[in-house]
Amino acid sequence: MTGVILTSAPDDWAIIQKEGDCGSISLKGHYSIPDAALNAGVKYAIPVVRIMQEDNNYPVVPWTPAEFSLLDEERFTGTFEITLTLPKGGLYRIETGVDSASTDGTYTWMFRGDVRFHIGVGNLFIVAGQSNAAGFGQDWGGDAPALGVHVLRNNNRWALATHPLNESTDAGDDNENTEIRVSGTSPWISFGRRLQQISGCPVGLIVCAKGGSPIDLWDKDGTGSLYRNMLRKINMTNQHPIGILWYQGCADTTDGNYEVYEEKYLNFISNIRHDLGYEIPFFTFQLNREIGSPYQKGWAVIREVQRRAAHTMQKVYVLPTLNCSLSDNVHNSSVSNTLLGERMAKLCGYVLCNAPAFLAPDIYSAELIQRDQILLRFSGVVRTLFLYSQNPAECGFLIEDNLGEVLPYCITLAPGILDGLLITLDRDLQGDAQVSFCHESVPSFVPPVDAVTYLPLLSFYQFPVDARQLGGSLCHQI
Repeated sequence: MTGVILTSAPDDWAIIQKEGDCGSISLKGHYSIPDAALNAGVKYAIPVVRIMQEDNNYPVVPWTPAEFSLLDEERFTGTFEITLTLPKGGLYRIETGVDSASTDGTYTWMFRGDVRFHIGVGNLFIVAGQSNAAGFGQDWGGDAPALGVHVLRNNNRWALATHPLNESTDAGDDNENTEIRVSGTSPWISFGRRLQQISGCPVGLIVCAKGGSPIDLWDKDGTGSLYRNMLRKINMTNQHPIGILWYQGCADTTDGNYEVYEEKYLNFISNIRHDLGYEIPFFTFQLNREIGSPYQKGWAVIREVQRRAAHTMQKVYVLPTLNCSLSDNVHNSSVSNTLLGERMAKLCGYVLCNAPAFLAPDIYSAELIQRDQILLRFSGVVRTLFLYSQNPAECGFLIEDNLGEVLPYCITLAPGILDGLLITLDRDLQGDAQVSFCHESVPSFVPPVDAVTYLPLLSFYQFPVDARQLGGSLCHQI
């Protein structure tokens, strides 16, 4: 075939990570012209490229000559390469051609060239973790595909993002995150749709998650197979994704695993940043629940590690999932996935696009203000909190002291303190005390929420109660 043949170019549907307000694409290929033109006499033949806005056919980048090398001067064949800068947005069409003219000036030609379709310049995200990241929602829910939300599928080809994102048709044996089960819906199409609205830029998803994967598979210093698979996919794009979307931990709630989770999780974050060469942000979810799990402490510890990581590591952010329904005993439902995608898009919009703040309420203080009253205060509260119930047991709170569990009998909004909750106990505290919230494997479905964002409080485990206002530790009372 004559004309321009592309040998290196973005695939159809590819999303290019923007840098500032633009992104760049590089093309390589070879070119030739038809015999009919050669018979008429050719004065010149120059490979050219233009970028078209697909929705209105406007030339964002007009015909631009590429750098070329003639291989056969008589037949005007050669190779070429070019790098172009595109404004953020799209979708774009890449057109190529050979600009040519006859020796006598009678004819000018634009000979054919290869074309690439549906290219966007926006934000690339890595999807990593286990089944609720890969997507296993099995029930119905409205979550339609949208132009500008694309996925690098496991066969290493870009496509319009549609569920299931982690399917593995033609993926081959080298893809480590191939599922052995039929997967389902995930949060990420909803995420991409909403973030595109917030940012005005297309969203690209690179799925690396795998159902059931423990942190050891993501640990460079452990088994590390999914870690290496993720690096392979990132390196294949030759780009710098803007963030990692992380949802993992259920597989590590078992005895013998939750105890080492924090070290492995923080090492994972540090290692991937070191290997990528920049401090890529992590946007994470706390675990939701698992019906029938016997590993109560494991669920409590993993959620607490996920909460604390946002305090101990730079550019790590966490959102709750506590008020989300399931489609089986552990996987978020399709409706919940749509909700979680919207939540994560708002968080990323705040962090990356200067959109309004969207942070979950997170405990920063637990103060004993009376012998039988604890004042809890939370960062990230927009205006005030909302309680579905004044029964602390229904809301998910547990208080413990040196004598064991302390039964709370009432919870209210703290008078005059917009970010506070007041818990009244059925007896005075004795000794050192801690408060926990939604730490169990099956926590409350009606946790307190922010009255504006309706984000639940982040789960926390054994947060110490400060008794200094009442004279320090209460151990002397025992």
